[in-house]
Formats: sequence, structure tokens, C-alpha cells
Amino acid sequence: MTFKILRGPILLALGYFVAAALGLLLLFSQIALMWPATALLLAYLYRAKLPDWPLVLGLCWGAGIAANFAMGSGLPIPVILSLTAVDVFVDAPVGALLLRRFVDRQTMFRSLRGVAKFILLACLVPPVLGGLLGGATVAYSFGGSLVEEWFKWFASATVSVVLLVPLLLELTHDQVRSKVFGTRILELLAIVAMGLLACGLIAAFNFLGFLFLILPVLLWAAIRFEVAGVSLLSTVIAGALVSITVAGHGPFVPLRDDVISQVAFLQFYLMASYVPALICAVVLRERAAVDRMLRQAQKMEAIGQLSGGIAHDFNNILGVIRGNLELAQLTQDDAKQEERIKTAIKSVDRGASLAEKLLLIARSDFVVAETIDVNEPLRALQALLTKSLTAAVDIRFNLSEDLWQVNIDVNGFEDAVLNLALNARDAMPNGGVLVIETTNKTLDEQYAATNPGGRAGEFVLISLSDTGTGMTEEVREKAFEPFFSTKDAGSGTGLGLAMVYSFVQRSGGFAKIYSEPGVGTTIHIYLPRSYEVVATGTHESLPSQEPARGDECILVVDDEPELLSIAAGYCESLGYDVYRVANGNEALTLINQHEDISLLFSDVIMPGGMDGYELAIAAHEVRPALKILLTSGFTQNREAYLNGNREIVGLLAAGLLSKPYGRHELAAALRRLLDKKDDD
Repeated sequence: MTFKILRGPILLALGYFVAAALGLLLLFSQIALMWPATALLLAYLYRAKLPDWPLVLGLCWGAGIAANFAMGSGLPIPVILSLTAVDVFVDAPVGALLLRRFVDRQTMFRSLRGVAKFILLACLVPPVLGGLLGGATVAYSFGGSLVEEWFKWFASATVSVVLLVPLLLELTHDQVRSKVFGTRILELLAIVAMGLLACGLIAAFNFLGFLFLILPVLLWAAIRFEVAGVSLLSTVIAGALVSITVAGHGPFVPLRDDVISQVAFLQFYLMASYVPALICAVVLRERAAVDRMLRQAQKMEAIGQLSGGIAHDFNNILGVIRGNLELAQLTQDDAKQEERIKTAIKSVDRGASLAEKLLLIARSDFVVAETIDVNEPLRALQALLTKSLTAAVDIRFNLSEDLWQVNIDVNGFEDAVLNLALNARDAMPNGGVLVIETTNKTLDEQYAATNPGGRAGEFVLISLSDTGTGMTEEVREKAFEPFFSTKDAGSGTGLGLAMVYSFVQRSGGFAKIYSEPGVGTTIHIYLPRSYEVVATGTHESLPSQEPARGDECILVVDDEPELLSIAAGYCESLGYDVYRVANGNEALTLINQHEDISLLFSDVIMPGGMDGYELAIAAHEVRPALKILLTSGFTQNREAYLNGNREIVGLLAAGLLSKPYGRHELAAALRRLLDKKDDD
């Protein structure tokens, strides 16, 4: 087990040794064109747990010293110790800490703001500081110019970090690795070959104009492979241009006689060609995400318009049919024929009802808009829902007091809730629980950035949670489309959720589906807060103060990598030390190994045979004093009702943190538990 813990740091130290040796190999008249060791260590520290940093830094310092001796750098031992210490203990850790504190992991290479923060915090600030310390060491030891030595350090560290860190971090994602090294591997090799061919032409003709041959290849990599492709190709090109320059060829050598100027031109070119390509890749990635959302919205709008047009013509046809049937009924004396005409008229009425639903889906405006408290129509629906659902379905209402006002079509809202309740009933043929609840919800930019279709602001959240069969991912993607249904033929029109979607869009809100096959479904409806009427009572508002912080150690468990990254990032930004794992078994192993873990923060629904409640029970048996906080896309009241039969599980469910949660909500929940005395 000890070897398993040490395996990562040891492998990193070996990698650091190789990267440092490569940097020394690329020395050009005592000037490092690139120093890849800094980028490797920074990328590792960015993802590593803070408690592991001392061991990692110590091993890398030793590896850097060993690389200097192995490559015969010829520097005095005190200088080697000092320069390696600056790289290991200043450049990489400062960059990693700044990124962890100020840059969201999900958006760093997925938005222009994230890229700008990365370049500023990791590629400029640490090299400036490290350059001052490293440059001062060299200038003092050898009597050189501090400005000159500072520039050498700054330029080599900046180029390395800006080229390699995006590549290393992007390749930690399975989806990126499959794109880069999967079915498109031949295309990637062709791009690299084209880049090397451009470098060959540069070396052969020493013509500055040939440098522009690299730009189309970089754009090709940006379009097809996004950030990882641009970084990989730029790294290969950088290595080729460095080799060309060291050999005394290339367009930069004739420009200046002094080596520093040649290196400066080369480094400037690498940055000037790579950064625009990186920005292009990020813009294309942003555009692709927006296009996916836009296509979905356009598809829903097109389907709605098509449905409305068909319904309009269909109504005209039905009107003609009904009119003729009624006229025929007036002149019909045969009782048998009379009964057939009545049956036909009933069918026409059913068709008219269907057409009315289609017209409602296509409608883009309100019938009547009112500023109300949604608790009022929900209370009015309580009796109707109780009668509409089977006795085997237990309906629970948990309506928040002091709810914000919303401006909506009340009839459309009632229809939406009724449709969702009937869908929940159909998903629970053998009975179950339906929980309907309301609450005020403030969503931040972090939520909006990681949830397509969502946006920041103040909303009233209406949640309907059932314990039915649940939905697969494929079903969830199509759930709001008209005529899509998983029910048996003749059991439904497939318009229920489409009507819900139409109502939410008309209201200026959005809806989210959280579902697990075999577990159940929760549908969240977010309706924007209305300020037209000042409701009585005290309302929540956007957090104006910094959330409560702490320095304890937290174990975060979630099987979804994106959600795990967000939760861990929240905790780290609040000052906590964080361990992160993807399942319950790994969590129990860490709990047994690390006494410093003060709180377990786990998702409820996880694969692998151990859900959040089972993990909590097992962890409580091992460490009775361990604080435990669970989170789920299902609502707190649903979980409390379903799992309240066991004492510890009931307590955990009652304190459940419902998804989606913001940074302030998580901070408050963590402090509430951590500050709670054991005997409370």
C-alpha cells in the first residue's frame, strides 16, 4: 500500500529528471530555450492533493540536482542547489496555487477568460518571481547582468509553461485522449508531419517568410483537435526550431550575432504563433458548445412551429368533419347510425383536444401573466393530484415559506405540474413516492458555465421527484421533444413534457432533468424571480460576503469527473485540504489511511455496488466521529422520506445538500457540520 501511495510522486520525480535533463540538453550558450521540468511539475501540483506536495517537491528537488550532475552542467554545487530550489519551490508551486485559487478547472481551456487567467497567473506571475530569484543567483555567482539573467529565466519558463501545461492537463481527460489518440491518430500524424516539413523548409532556406507556413498547420490542429492538438503540435515545432537554431541554421541566426537576441526572437515567435492558435482552439470549443445548445433550442422551436402549423390545419379539417357529422345527425333516424355518429364526434373532440395541445406548445407568448407565489396554485392542486394519482402513490408537499414572486401563466403552470405528476405516476406502476417542493435558489456564474442552458440569477425552484423507473441518458436528451414517449402505443400522446418545456420557455426560465435508471427522476423547474410585487417576509439575496472558510481536510467522493472536480475546486477555494476519489471503496481506503480527514462529502448515487448511504454507514463504523455530508440531484425531502427508517441514514438524508448547489451553499453546509459538537 505504501508503494501505491508513493508511486505517483516517484514517477513524477523520474519525469522531472528526464525533463530537466532535456532542458539542459537544449542549452544554447548557457541559455535554456525551454525548461519543460517546470511545466511538468506545475501540471502535477495543480491536480495533486496539498498534503502530498512536500514529498513531491522534495523528490523533484533531488531529481533536478541529479539531472545537473548527470548532464555535467559544470555549475558550482551551491548554484545548482539554489537554481533547482527556485524552480521546484517557487515557479511551479506558485503557479499551481494561483490556478487552484482563481481559475475554475472546468472553464480554464474552455473560455477566453479562463485562458487569459491561465496565461497571467501561471505563465507570467511565477516566472517573474522565479526570474528575480534565479537571475539574482546567477548574476551574483558569475558577475553578470541581473536584467539579462532575469530575462533568460523568464522567457524559458514562460514558453515551457504556456506550451506544455495545456497539453498535460488536457490529456488527463478521457474524452480528449480518445479524440487525439483514437480514430483520428492518422490525421494527427499528418498534421505533425506537415509542421516538421515547414520547419525543414525554414532550416533549408533560412527565409523568414517560411515561418508563416506553420500558422495554417496550427489552425488545422486547432480546428480538428482543439487545445490538446495545438499544444502537441506547438511543442513538436518548438523542439524542431530549437534544434535548427542550435545547429546554426534558421531565419533567426542571421538577424543578430549575439546569442541572447537569437533566442529571444525564437521564443517570441513561439509565443506569437502559439497563443493565437490556442485562443482559436478555445473560441472554436466555446462556439461548438453554444452551437449544440442553439441547435437544441432551434430544434424545439422548429418542432413547435411545425406542430402549431399542423394543428391549425388539422383543426380546420376537424371542424369540417364535425360540422358534417352534426348535420348528418340531424337527419338520421336510424338509432344504430346515430350511435356511430356520436362515436365519431367523440373522436373528433379527442383530435381537437390534441390539436389544442399542439397549439399550446407552439405558442410563444403568455395567455395571462400574473405575479404570484407558486405555492398558492400548488396548494390548490393538492386535492386534484391526490385524486388523479393512484392510492399506491404517496404525494408529499414541502413548500418553502417566504417564497419569491414569479410572473407566469398560472393555467400553464398548473398544466405543467399536472403533466409531470401524471408522468411520475406512470413511472411508478407499483406505487412509490412523489415529492413536490419549492424553494428560492440563487445560481452563480460557476453553475451557468458548467450547465448548458442554465444561467446565473435568482430563481424560484419547483422540484418534482419520484421513485420510479428513471431515465437513461438517451431518453433524457429527447424527453422534452413533442411526440417522444417511452410508453406503450396508445398509452400517451408524448406531449406532456413538451408542454412543460413550452411553459418554462414562455416564462423565461429553464428546466433540468436529473434521473438514474432504477432509482427515480427529479425534474427541476427554474422560474426567474419577479420584482414587480414586493412579497412579504424576508427573502434571500445574492451573497454579498465571502463564504465561511476552513482549514480542515475533506474527502470528496463522486463518480462523475466533472462534478468531482467542481466540488473539490469549491472546497480548495475555501481553504480546505482535499482528497478526491471516484467510488466508495477508494474512499474507505483513504479513511483508514488518513486520520486527518475531518469530513466525508459524497454523492448519493454511485456505481460499483456502494451508494452514498452505504459508504456513510461503513465510514461511521470505522470512524464514528467523522462528519458526513451527502449530496444528490434528488431533493432533500425525497431522500429523507425514503431513507428515514434507519437512524443514521435518516439524519444524513435530512441534512442532504441538493444539487445544484453553489459555493456559498456548500461553504455553509461544511461549516455547519464541522462546527457542530459531537454530542449535539
